[in-house]
Amino acid sequence: MLSIKTKDEKIMAALLICGTVKEAAESAGVSLGTVYSRLKNEEFFTEYQHRKDAAINEATAQLVSTLALAVKTVNDILLDPKTASQIKLNAAQLILTNTLKYTEQVTLLRRVEKLEERQIKNEQGRTK
Repeated sequence: MLSIKTKDEKIMAALLICGTVKEAAESAGVSLGTVYSRLKNEEFFTEYQHRKDAAINEATAQLVSTLALAVKTVNDILLDPKTASQIKLNAAQLILTNTLKYTEQVTLLRRVEKLEERQIKNEQGRTK
């Protein structure tokens, strides 16, 4: 990890916590121009992206760890004979909507991976 000045640490922390660059500038006690200037700095931006990715990965891991419980909860609602019909419909719609989104994302990811593989093969063929 690179050595970042205290001011840069404040800016980076604010960028990771705040919803907008403007809020980050206010939180860090610097001008909006200063934040944009730091984001244009390759070293700062690379470190910011690294920390942002780490935060996203950690949040994703926490969500994934509760996924089975969430699915079980929705299934329990669907299977409970005491559950009102409208609530069962809402649970079913939740499952269908999210399954469709997941399926679309997996399909797109596979297509992108295949395109990347083809591009690598094409580039390797050109360098031979």
